[in-house]
Amino acid sequence: MEISSPARLALAYIDCDMYSSTSSVLEYLRPRLKHGMILAFDDYFCFSSERVAGEKLAFEELVAGETAWRFERYRDIGWAGASFVVESTLTR
Repeated sequence: MEISSPARLALAYIDCDMYSSTSSVLEYLRPRLKHGMILAFDDYFCFSSERVAGEKLAFEELVAGETAWRFERYRDIGWAGASFVVESTLTR
């Protein structure tokens, strides 16, 4: 049985905690990004006391390498999470 990947996403709730798994999820989501989509991170503010790590580091790497999209801070999720609205740089 083949499982098809969703092509149209409005919300991606990411609860990976660690950098490696978050990075994998963001690579999966990158070609599925669309204007108005929300990326929500459950543990965005949970990282090492020495440096940025985990979900925040993986997201910062996505943002740094992205020219077609910008990510506007939307709402915090409890004390540890954050969400962002995906906006196309081509729509203005």
